[in-house]
Amino acid sequence: MIIDVREINEFEQEHIPGSINIPLSSFSPYAFPTPSFAEEKVILICRTNKRSNVAKEILLKLEIFQKSQLIVYEPGVLGWIKNGRPKNLL
Repeated sequence: MIIDVREINEFEQEHIPGSINIPLSSFSPYAFPTPSFAEEKVILICRTNKRSNVAKEILLKLEIFQKSQLIVYEPGVLGWIKNGRPKNLL
């Protein structure tokens, strides 16, 4: 599962195909579809990686996912696009 933690307007401009948008500003225990994803790896992505790292810390504190499940995609959306990977535009 890929969670894009950017704001809705950023996500609508361009995003990774198949990613879901849960803005960092909306994080709460109720924003995440558990326990169905309890064992799944979760890739966190934002524009660069700053918000993704903050999101990871929040998710660990909320005890929604385990540390081994959370991966921050370091290049961010900018790196994804720069590397010529596909993107969705709304």
